Parts: sequence; C-alpha cells; structure tokens
Amino acid sequence: MRAPTFALLICTSHAATQTDYAQYVNPFWGTVGSIPNYTFGGGAVFVGAAVPFGVVKLTMDTFVKNTSIAALQGGYTPNGLITGFSMMHESGTGGCSKYGVISQMPLTTIEAPVNLLDNRTYWQGRIGEDAASVGYFKTKLENGVTTELSATRHAGFYEYDFPAQEKKHVLVDVSHYLPNVVGGYCTQTYREGEIKISKNRNSYQGHGTYAGGFNEGAPYTVYFCGEFETAPDEAEIFTGRNQFPGFNSMNPEPLPWPTFASQNITTPQGSRVGAVFTWRGNATTVRSKVGISFISEEKACRFKDDEIGSWDIQSTVDAAAQEWNRDVFSKIRVDTGEDANKDNLAMLYSSLYFMHLIPSDRTGENPIWESEEPYWDDFYTLWDTFRNTISLSHLIQPEAYESQIRSLIDVWRHQGYMPDGRSGNDNGLVQGGSNSDNVLADAYAKGLRGKINWSDGYAAMVKSAEVPTNGSNKEGR
Repeated sequence: MRAPTFALLICTSHAATQTDYAQYVNPFWGTVGSIPNYTFGGGAVFVGAAVPFGVVKLTMDTFVKNTSIAALQGGYTPNGLITGFSMMHESGTGGCSKYGVISQMPLTTIEAPVNLLDNRTYWQGRIGEDAASVGYFKTKLENGVTTELSATRHAGFYEYDFPAQEKKHVLVDVSHYLPNVVGGYCTQTYREGEIKISKNRNSYQGHGTYAGGFNEGAPYTVYFCGEFETAPDEAEIFTGRNQFPGFNSMNPEPLPWPTFASQNITTPQGSRVGAVFTWRGNATTVRSKVGISFISEEKACRFKDDEIGSWDIQSTVDAAAQEWNRDVFSKIRVDTGEDANKDNLAMLYSSLYFMHLIPSDRTGENPIWESEEPYWDDFYTLWDTFRNTISLSHLIQPEAYESQIRSLIDVWRHQGYMPDGRSGNDNGLVQGGSNSDNVLADAYAKGLRGKINWSDGYAAMVKSAEVPTNGSNKEGR
C-alpha cells in the first residue's frame, strides 16, 4: 500500500483547516500495558477533554485495588474504580501521581454507608466501554449515571444523565487528589481549602492548596468557580479531619463522618472541605461549568463565563476539535483519501495529539512573580521531551517553542535554575543533569532568535553547569 506523503506547513491554509484530522486520533493509545486492561507498563497517558497546551485536562480519577500493577498518573485506567472527575492531570508520566484536583462526582445516594470523607464508600465501576474523541470523553458508572466531559483552556464542562429517581447528587470534594498507591516521599497532600455556595445555590467558589507529587513540589493553590445550569434544591457544605483514606500511617484511626452546614462556615486550617448539591424531581440531566485559575476566584469565574458560552456540550466539543485541527493537526498534512493507510493516519495524528497535551501554557497565570515573559508549567519532563518532541516543535510550533524557551529562562531569573522537570509551579526533578541546557543549545544552534534573551539563556546554562545544588535532585546538576 502506498505510504503517506508528509508535508510540513509553516502557515496554515484555509483548505487545511477544512480537513477534520481529529477524526484519526485514538485517545486511548497508551492506556494499556503488557497486562490486559491495566495501565501498568503502558503510557500512563491522559484520556479526556483538553485543548492544545491547555491548563485544564478534564477526566476521571481512578483507583486500582491491586496496587502492585496500578499506574494512576494520568487519572484514567481501563478498569479502575472512579473516585471523581477532576480538572487537572499530567500525561505520559512515570513516578508518583500529580494533580487530580478540583473535582466533581455524581452520586445517586449519600446515605450511609456512603461517607463523603471516604471515597472507598462511593467509588464506582463502569458499565460498557468508555468513549473518547478530541475534546470529548464519556463513561457510564455502575450507579447508572452517564458522564460526558469537554474542556476549554481554563474551564471544564460536565454533563450528567442520572437514572430516573427522586434525588440526584453532585459531590464537590476540595480535598480530592490522585493518590500515590504505595505511599512514600512523593505522595501528594491536601493542605487546606475553602468552598462557598451562592445564595441561590446554583454556583460555588473557593480554592484548594496541595503539595508533593512526582516533583516533590512546594504547595500550590488552585482557585475554582463552578456553576450549574439548574439550581439544586439543596446544597450543603461539609468538613472533616484531613486524612486521606488508607495512606496516613501516622493516624490509624478510622475516618470520621463529615460535619454538615447549610450555610457557609469557617473551618479549622487544614480541614477537609467540600459540598454536596442535590436535585429533586423528574429531571435527569445535570450540567455544570467550572473554571480554574492560579490567581483568584474572580479570574476562574471569568474563564468559565468567557470560554464556555453555551450549555450545549457539543458546542464546546466542536470548538476544541476546531482548535486542534487549526493549531496542531493541519501543520502536517498527508493524503487522507480512500487509498490512505488508516493505521498510519491514526499513528501520525494520535502522536501529534499526545505531544501537545503538555507542557501547559499558563501565560498570565503565574502566581509567584510578575513578568512580561510567557509562563509555562508541566515540563514533564525535559529529559525525555528534548530528544524529539521539542525538536519537532521547532518545525511545527515555532511560536510556542520560542515561548517555552523564554519561560525556561524566566524561571532561572526568578527561582535560580532552569527546570529539568516542573509542575505545580515548582522545579523538580532532575535526571542526568539539566536538560533545559540541551533545549537551549539546540534552539540556538538552529538559529532561533526572536524575543529570546540569549545572554540570559547562556548565563542560565552556566549556572546549571558550574553552581552545584549540594546533591539536590530538584534542579541543576
């Protein structure tokens, strides 16, 4: 069969944007390793809704009981038990889990034995096969709730179809995060949070602070702003002692039951907090939009309102697919006619899809320092991506490529070293030295100039080479 012909585009033509290359993407590639139905040994990839280099990567969070073959880094696992659907994830990573924060979970009951502080009492298996395409994810839980997801750069769209029954619930657990199944030094932790419910109960705002994970990172705070299409009939805030079930050897006491309040309450510093929203009646569909920001609740609300203008999930899905086609897939055009090798098309466009999930473009969302430079996070990790992904970006994503390099140098200006890995607004880890040096050297040798301050770039490389970090694996050499 005739092999496809590749053509690299420096600019996108009108004809290119009319081709739906997104149809060839298989979002499930890399989800299964050598053991059928298990992610362990596979790619630990993100499977869910996202736009290119988006801050939001919305999908399920799961737990696998056989922890010896569990790999939870991307949130998604083929047969894991669902504990929530959260806004932030990494993709294609090893080591300890990172993110899985700012979540919702649809429940058909919150009566005992369900304990909202213990997700083992309400986690859900799945019915049938999951479905996913570019900008879209769908699954059906054992409790009968079908969940559909889509996303923009800073916001997520949730649509739940409940079975016909009197009560429908959506749980918002601010303390939710992806666990590290074996515990240890890089386990994530929830530090503190807050949630407030509007008077008409149809919206909520707050923040959560988390730390640790793969890069053993410092605490970071995510602000959120959620809204429901239809106001719930009931809404309650709950609080409880901060103890993640099963992973706190320092406090072996059983988890307590939550304390509820119908009004916004002040909780002790570090307490777990959340809210549960309840709808009565015959309607079975619940829709929600959630925006997130690293700066403020107000900015999270603006992202939600500006980026998702409709309660029609298909509009958000279509916009995401159009962005992927325009900004990513159309950069490399091949023959997609009847004689084209469909396996090769899937390999090409699926690979382009996964390589554009990270890093995350957080320009304008840097909570640590003010700068005119771009800001990127989730370099996960440069010791891998410098070998091919970043070099390809030089050809097909020159603006993003230059922007990322400027961000790497700006991290050095304000935090002392360029990262080898970076996530949650903090450097970490390193492997075999600082591979940001390789990124800069490759770009300079190939003639990239633009707005990059190469004098500072060289100084950053010299710092990595000559100033030791006393054995730290956070940054430098």
